[in-house]
Amino acid sequence: MKKILLLFLIQFAVGFSISNVNAQCIPDGSITTPGVIAFPSTVDCISRGVPFSDEIQFMNFDTIFFNNTWLTLQQLRIDSVNNLPCGINYQLNNTNGIYQNSEPGCISLSGTSYDTIGQYKLDVWASIDVGSGFFGPLQANNFDLLTFYTRVKYPASSCPFIDTLALNTLSACNSAYGLQLTLTATNELLCWNLQETAILSANVGNGSGHYSYLWNYADSLSCGDCPSPIFDSQIFQTGIFPISVTVYDSVSTLSETQTINIDVNICGGINEHGVNYSLVIYPNPGKGVYTVELIDNPASDYKLSLKSISGDEIKFKISELSTGKILLDIIDAAPGIYFLSAETEENLFVSKIVKQ
Repeated sequence: MKKILLLFLIQFAVGFSISNVNAQCIPDGSITTPGVIAFPSTVDCISRGVPFSDEIQFMNFDTIFFNNTWLTLQQLRIDSVNNLPCGINYQLNNTNGIYQNSEPGCISLSGTSYDTIGQYKLDVWASIDVGSGFFGPLQANNFDLLTFYTRVKYPASSCPFIDTLALNTLSACNSAYGLQLTLTATNELLCWNLQETAILSANVGNGSGHYSYLWNYADSLSCGDCPSPIFDSQIFQTGIFPISVTVYDSVSTLSETQTINIDVNICGGINEHGVNYSLVIYPNPGKGVYTVELIDNPASDYKLSLKSISGDEIKFKISELSTGKILLDIIDAAPGIYFLSAETEENLFVSKIVKQ
C-alpha cells in the first residue's frame, strides 16, 4: 500500500513517554498487506488504576511518494512513541526500531495509568530511508500506519468512541517530571601552558530523544550545538569560565539548563626529557614578601618575570638568600592573583602567587 509523505506536516508536539522494559510482542502474521495496521486509529481502552496490556500488529510500507515520485521504501525507523498516558510504556518487537520494506512488526503497550480521563492521540516520530540513508525524525502521525489513539476511562464506565475531530488529552508526564540534564567535563581544572583540553558532555534523560543543544561561548567551543563539544584552554586563556548548556526537547517542548565551571591556570610543565622542575613559593597566599626556590634546576641562572592575571607586567624587587633561593617583594602590588615565571635556556616554569 502506498502512502504519501507529507513533509509540511512536520511540527513540534507535546508529551512523551519513557520506553521501559515490558513484555516484547511477536508479529503474529495476521497482517499481509504493506502499510496496514491491525487496529485502525485505536487500541483498547485503559481503565484507570488497572494493569493494562495490548499489542498493535502492523506491516511496514513498501513505497512512498517523495519529490513527486513513487519511491521504494528501504527502511523505516520508529524513533519514539509519545503522549502515552502516564504509567503506560511501549516496546517494539525490533529493539532498534528499524523495519525493512514490507516487514511485519508490532508494538506492545503495558503498565498502569492514573492519568487524566480522556482520549490521547499518540505522537509518533520516525525516520525513513529511500536508498541514501535515514533522514528525519519526521512527525509520523500523517501516516495511517502510525496514527492511533489510546483512551483512559474509569473502570466502571464504558469505552468511548474515538472522535478524530475532538481535542486530545495531553499526558501529564512532562509537567510532573521534566527533563533530566547532567553536565560533566573530563577535566574541570586545565593547565593553559600544557595546552590541555576537556570534553564537555550534556547527558539528557526523561525526554523523547529529539534534542537540540545551545552552549554559551558557542564560538569558542569546538561546536556550539552538539552534545559533546571540546573546551580548549588555548582559546580561553586563564581564568574561571562558567560553561552552560540549554537542551530543548522538540517533541515535549521541555527545556533544561545546567552550568559547570572550568578553571584554567598556568601550571608546572615537564620538559622533553621528562624532568619536572618545581618552582616553590612560600608563604602563598602571602602579604607581599615571598621566598622563591627553584628545586632540582640544572641551570645556574634563570630569568624571572611577573604578570597579572590580565597579562600585564608587574614590577617586583628581589634579593638573594642563598643558592637557588631568593626573596621576592611585591608589597607595592595590589591584592590579587599573579603569575611568576622562571625561564632557563631549556625550560619555562610558571607558578601562581596570591597576594592578600
